[in-house]
Amino acid sequence: MRAEVKGTKRKRAERAGEEVEDEDNYGSEGEEEDDDDDEERELTPTPAAKKPKKRGRGKQTALMEGGVPKWAADGRVALLEGGGGEDWARLVNIWWAYEKAAKFLGPVSKGEGKRYRPKEVSGWISRARSGGPHPAVTDVYAFAAQWWVWWVSINPAWRERVGDRLAKAGEGDWKSVAQTGPNGMLNVLICLRWWYDTLKNDASEIVKWKEAVDDVEWAMKGIL
Repeated sequence: MRAEVKGTKRKRAERAGEEVEDEDNYGSEGEEEDDDDDEERELTPTPAAKKPKKRGRGKQTALMEGGVPKWAADGRVALLEGGGGEDWARLVNIWWAYEKAAKFLGPVSKGEGKRYRPKEVSGWISRARSGGPHPAVTDVYAFAAQWWVWWVSINPAWRERVGDRLAKAGEGDWKSVAQTGPNGMLNVLICLRWWYDTLKNDASEIVKWKEAVDDVEWAMKGIL
């Protein structure tokens, strides 16, 4: 083994232009240069090949029966639990058809997303969108106002702003709203679910909630 190391040292010294004292100091007598190259390669570890990174549209959860991702199936159950009336059920069905058309993948593009989004959404996402207890919406009126700020902010600029609301008129690109997948329109709808559940059958406030449902439905129909 010492002879092999010496042979390697001799080769390195020769390459650097240094003086070599004697053949026996670096390797066995009669050893050829090609053998030195082989020994040096053997002593140099070969770096492990890196596995290519997989590219896709984001990690999707396990598929359930019918090829539906768990996040979508659980989300649909969460949206429909507790009622909400025919208008609400129709909006959930429109959302479901939209996700199916996109094969439950997303997002289609990077949207405005988080800037004005209610903080309760982040907590829900951190819990893997579990269907457990609703987030603690301590002030439903502040929550509703924040939802509107967020919803207006992610709508396209061509939708005319009427005060703190939106006009149901015009047409154009829906890219900022047309978001599928677990971080898409599901987040918008789950907020409406929490908003409704926190009202506790307050008739006058439910009317305001229905205005929000109607506006989202108008936008969803435009996207489809």
